[in-house]
Order: sequence, then structure tokens, then C-alpha cells
Amino acid sequence: MKYRFLDCCLDTDRYVFQRGGEDVHLEPQVFELLSCLVRSAGELITRETLLSEVWKGLHVSDAAIDARINAARRAVGDDGRSQRVIVTVARRGFRFAPSATVEEAEGQPDRPPAPRATRFPILAVLLFRYHTADPLDILAEGILDDIVLALSNVGEFRVIAHHRAVSLRDCGAICEIAATLSADYLVEGSIRRLGDQVRVAVNLVDAQGCTVWSSRFDETLGNILKVQDSIAIRIAGQLPVWLREAEILRADQADEARACVLRALPYFWQHDREANDQAIRLLSRALTAEADDIRALSYLAWALAQRPVYLWSHDPAADRAKALHLANRAAARAGSDPPALVAISAAFSLTMTDPLPALAFAKRAVAIDPSNAWGRMRLGWALNYCGRPAAALPEFDHALRLSPRDPFLYNFRIGAAIAHVGLGNFDRAITIVDEVIASTPQLSWAYRILASIYRQTGDAAREALFTAKLIEANPGLTMKQLEDAVPPSMIGQSPIYIPWQLLAEDLYRPAS
Repeated sequence: MKYRFLDCCLDTDRYVFQRGGEDVHLEPQVFELLSCLVRSAGELITRETLLSEVWKGLHVSDAAIDARINAARRAVGDDGRSQRVIVTVARRGFRFAPSATVEEAEGQPDRPPAPRATRFPILAVLLFRYHTADPLDILAEGILDDIVLALSNVGEFRVIAHHRAVSLRDCGAICEIAATLSADYLVEGSIRRLGDQVRVAVNLVDAQGCTVWSSRFDETLGNILKVQDSIAIRIAGQLPVWLREAEILRADQADEARACVLRALPYFWQHDREANDQAIRLLSRALTAEADDIRALSYLAWALAQRPVYLWSHDPAADRAKALHLANRAAARAGSDPPALVAISAAFSLTMTDPLPALAFAKRAVAIDPSNAWGRMRLGWALNYCGRPAAALPEFDHALRLSPRDPFLYNFRIGAAIAHVGLGNFDRAITIVDEVIASTPQLSWAYRILASIYRQTGDAAREALFTAKLIEANPGLTMKQLEDAVPPSMIGQSPIYIPWQLLAEDLYRPAS
């Protein structure tokens, strides 16, 4: 449908908004909010209606709604004072003031359809049981609010509005509560307080009542707000890892695009050439099913971009070009989706000569979801590529605290090792890389980091040893492949990646 008002046109079929005949970019939530208002021009739209139609029941703050309202106002040439288009009705909601004419969109088969919403799992957080002698103690309520808020920012699932879930804790079996809320997963738990010690136990349960994940978190009370925030972020950091694995197991219940993305993830995590190729095939199938699926676009860009870096590519230039093209497509549509922003940052880091776009996207991801361990990891790598190891190291440490059993754990630790090298902590860097190779032996490319470190420390014997190991793990390895493996933004910046140009190429090859 096309809605015309003032000098604006909102085309919901093409997902296009124009003002004065010029296209105006709107983030997805702003577009949906404006669509909701225009469709009901002249009527009162409550905040509850906006939560239902725009955020699909997701728990968001009034400040988040107001921010989207202000963005919609700017788009239509309105402001918060005159309110000639979007009127705030005090304590009630909003009203779209102008009349709008409606047109059926005429046949436009060659124009792209509006993005299709992916069906993410629905998560409900039940009221935690609180064990304390003080009936006036509000710690439990504060922790619960912070947990809901932190989980609402993750982007891997939808969180049912707080007030719909908290009252149902004691209203029957888990499966009955899940059915009442139409939830796929429930979060339940307990809080115990003894003096200044707080222990929070948390369980992630599926709709059949089976436990997916459980853990406990201990804190010492000092600043109560910091304690609440710390516990919430740690839960929000670890829970998505387990929920993601549960979703992979039931991928056959998802639409084709999401199913392919879910099935691609375990291959992507294996850090193996053949597995990465399989992930690329599955992500390509996802794009065949849904050409604008933001996760498929961004993850495929990341999978292609890492081929040259890990010495898996037959044509590094072509892989990087395709990855950059996909990442740019994803960047134009990413909006406020943290997992997509993280993947775009990774692809940009590995394909662009300028490290700043990757840094910007990683910062954007963690600003939206501070508990995103992958976001912290990619922020650390982006800072490494910008030559800022002192700022990078805390991000890798933060990622490790958030998700200590993450499938990307090796990347957390290798990134920290690179930061230590940049700070001159060579012994610490060597220890980390040795431990990572011991636990993840398929990371043969890490031998080049060890060889480089030993070149910098002047240990020629160990440099030769690890160069030989790298060549043994990659038969036929050439100088050109090593040069192509260097992320473009790092060329000429760091000896960590290129110790090879000073070496005779056949120096470390075994005698025939």
C-alpha cells in the first residue's frame, strides 16, 4: 500500500519512504512505527499498541519508544514542539494528525519486497524466587528488571513484556506457563542473600520443561546497582550460547532461511576449511530462500572474508571482493541487529584497508547489547587493527568473562595474544598461543604468529621451528599466500603478520 500525506509517501510494499520526492532512509523500527501511526491516522495509538505491533511484545523502555518517535518526527519534518504531524497525547499515547490518502501499489514485480520478519524464538522471564528475611528488600525486583532489559538487547530472541510473565511463576507446570505465554523458552531462577553475599541461580527451560542451561552467579554487595547490572550482563552473555544450540537442534521447525543459517553455525565454528565451505553453502541457500535475510548476508560475508586469512582460499581477491559486497549490502539493512553488526564488523576488518568502519560497527553492536561476547571480541580485533592494543585487551577479557564456553573462545584468546604482542608482553602472548593451539590443533595458521614473535625476540631456532610447522600444516605454501593472508588494514603496520619477506622461501622446507 502507498500512504500519501503532506509532501510524504510511505510505500509499505516497497519498504520505501519519500519526502519531497526524495528517498529518506529509515531504520526498520522507525519505518514500522510510522506505518502503524499512518494506518490509524486520526486515532489514538497507545504505547501498548506500539509495543505489540512494532516491537512484537518485546520489553523496551519508554525512552526507546520516544527515541523512535523522535526519529519518525525528523523524517516527516516534524518536531517535538509544534507536533503538527505526530502528536503526543499526555499519559495516553500518540496520534497521527494529517489525513492520509491510500493507494494500492500498482504492479511492480521488479521492485524488492519489504523485508520479511524472521521468526525468532520467544523468551519469557519469570519472577525469581527471593530468599531473604527482609520483606522490604527490593534487590530481586531490580535484578529481574535488569535481566529482562539485558536480554531484550541481545537480538537472538524476542522477550515477552515483563508484566505478562512475572505473575505466572506459580501458575502451574512450566509447559502450561509456556503455552499460556506462547513462549518457546522460559528463564526462571532464585536469589539468595546472606549478609553482603548474593547468589543468583538461573535456569533456561524449553517449552516442554526440559532444562537447556543452568548456572549460578555470586556477587558481593557494594553498590547495589552495579551488582544488579553485573549479574544481568553475565546472564545475558551466557544464555544466548545455549539457546542458540537448542535452536540449532530444532532448526527443522524454522522457515528455510533461518533453518539454513542455524545449520550453518556449527560448521562456521569448527574452524576448518571444509566445514567453512559447508557453512558458505548453507548460508548461500538461505539467501536463495530469502534474498535480504540480514543474518545470512552478514554471516556469509564473514565466512568468505576469513578464507584468505586462514589460508583456505583459492582466490583471495575474489573472496574478499564478494565478502565486502555482501557486507555492504548487510550494512545498509542492519539497523539495530547486534549479531549482524558484529558479523559486518568482522567482514570489514578482514577486507578493507581502512580499519575504522569495522571499529564503528563493533562499537555500535556493543552499545546496543553490552553483553554480546562476539561484539566484544570483534571490538577487540578492530582496536588491534587500529594499532590500539591497550584498548583492545580489556575487550577480549570482557568477552571471556561474558561467555567462558563460547565456540569462538579461540578467537577471544588469539586476539588477546595479539594485543599482548602490541604491548611488548611477548612471553604472555606465547603462552596464550601455545595453549590455544594445544586445545584447538586445527589452528595451524597460528604458527605464523609464534614464528613472528620469535623473530621479534631474536630466537631464530624457534622461529625456524614454527615456520616449518606452518609449512608442514599447509603443503605447497607460498610467499604469495602468506601475503594474501594479511588483512588489508594490517599491511605495513605490524610484524605480527608478515615476518616472511626477510626469509628465503625455501629456508624451512624439509630436504627432498
